[in-house]
Amino acid sequence: MKPNPHHFAIILAGGRGERFWPMSRKATPKQFLPIIGSETMLQQTYRRIRPLFRPQNIIVLTNAQHVSVVRKQLREVPAKNIFGEPVGRDTAPAVGLGAAIVGSRDANGVMAVLPADAVIHDEVKFRRVLGDSLSVASKQSVLVTIGLKPTSPHTGYGYVQAGKQFQTGTKTKFRRARRFTEKPNLVTAKRYLKNGDFLWNSGMFVWSFNSVAKAFDRWQPDMAAGCSRIYKAADTPKFAATLRRVYPTLKKISVDYALMEKADNIIVAHGNFDWDDLGTWTALERHFECDRTGSVARGAVEMVDAKNCVVLGDGSRLVAAVGVNDLVIVDTKDVTLVCHKDSAQKVRDIVKRLERSPHAKKVL
Repeated sequence: MKPNPHHFAIILAGGRGERFWPMSRKATPKQFLPIIGSETMLQQTYRRIRPLFRPQNIIVLTNAQHVSVVRKQLREVPAKNIFGEPVGRDTAPAVGLGAAIVGSRDANGVMAVLPADAVIHDEVKFRRVLGDSLSVASKQSVLVTIGLKPTSPHTGYGYVQAGKQFQTGTKTKFRRARRFTEKPNLVTAKRYLKNGDFLWNSGMFVWSFNSVAKAFDRWQPDMAAGCSRIYKAADTPKFAATLRRVYPTLKKISVDYALMEKADNIIVAHGNFDWDDLGTWTALERHFECDRTGSVARGAVEMVDAKNCVVLGDGSRLVAAVGVNDLVIVDTKDVTLVCHKDSAQKVRDIVKRLERSPHAKKVL
């Protein structure tokens, strides 16, 4: 079955990957690294969606400094489809930019918005859900978000509460979205898990150009006006200058806060595939086999009396751990990170601190 020419994919590859420091750096954030497997996360994302989209309909949004990296890693994607954001403005402006590009090329375009750093092993089920979502979004004026059934009371994920069933005639089940909650505390997350109506918000969205344009017009009119200027300049010699001038003026806000928590035409696709946003180093425990001590070791690593650790080396030297428990140890040629697994989310805090240090910028 050939990909529908009206279907587009917007891959968001502008994240900084701070919680995967010190392997993730400004020059090569985690989406450009082979964290899981031999391919980079961006390459895995592209390969996963390729059967559903033509290469000329796959658009990558990244930071301006990473355009050349994307071109090297995704040689099938036309160079004109790789766009560098002049500044990072969070996901709502990125979605607006992607919609402007799609709309300028196809007024009847339907787009899937996908992060570049998700881990999904069951690709067949994923493509079935994504394909059904594209089909529904092409026929009805809805905003589709893909939700996943929680397997634990995770406090680092956003949640969406699913309501009444939404009839689509597809194999994938859809329900109307009732409300969104961003990263609840543990007590609330446990209640959501027990309730059964709350799904993890995967950050994967599907909608038509017309539907998302209407949503921006209604809920973010200032951003819509800015994106309209970008839309009018798309595929013209004025595009680059317009993007540099307009994009930094757009409000810095996530698409969840900008649209998804406000719109009344949101439906949730029930994702029946595995999914992980690979938020911290401890996530590797879910993707690599642990040894008999409960530890994950990658690279040149030796451990004695060490339990429940995540230890990674880049191969340049031996990493040895003795008599320690529940630690994350990541060793690179110029930095060694040691932290308790319970503090893995705080790795980004030390990155913030290093940004203020004139002596430490070389390790960022």
